[in-house]
Amino acid sequence: MAKPKNVCEIREISNQDAQPFNDANHLQGHRNAQLTYGLFYNDTLVQLMSFSYNQKKNWWEIIRGCPGSNNLVIGGVSKLFNHFVKQKNPERVFSYCDFNKFDGKGYEAIGMKFIGYTGPDMKWLMPNGAVINRQPGKHKELKEAAIAQIWGAGSKKYLWSKNDQPSNV
Repeated sequence: MAKPKNVCEIREISNQDAQPFNDANHLQGHRNAQLTYGLFYNDTLVQLMSFSYNQKKNWWEIIRGCPGSNNLVIGGVSKLFNHFVKQKNPERVFSYCDFNKFDGKGYEAIGMKFIGYTGPDMKWLMPNGAVINRQPGKHKELKEAAIAQIWGAGSKKYLWSKNDQPSNV
């Protein structure tokens, strides 16, 4: 039986394959992960979600998640996350949500619970117009060179727990 043409397909992809997509579409660019799932439509990568396991905290973390810049994949986050849960059977999954740009409703829609804030984030505005993220090792140098400090809302923290999910999921 032939697969319907308008259905997205999930495939595991490498960091090497994820990097150009993240660099082009994610606000923070690429970050290597232990596991990345790509959502493909007609053999074209349209969205991805990557994960790494934190042994110290005994949870998986969503490292990157993003659609392509011109894509709106209805249910894409849910499809990728549910696939991950079925494949890895995690006890807990953690993620940050940049509160300067997003409200976290996407995480709440997949069953994650808001667990707190990171506090404000800080960036430096440089004379050439560049905005540089806080770098503790270069604090003095950046403070002297910058024309302003920019404070942001920080990030919201979310946690999904298998114990919080309905038993029929």
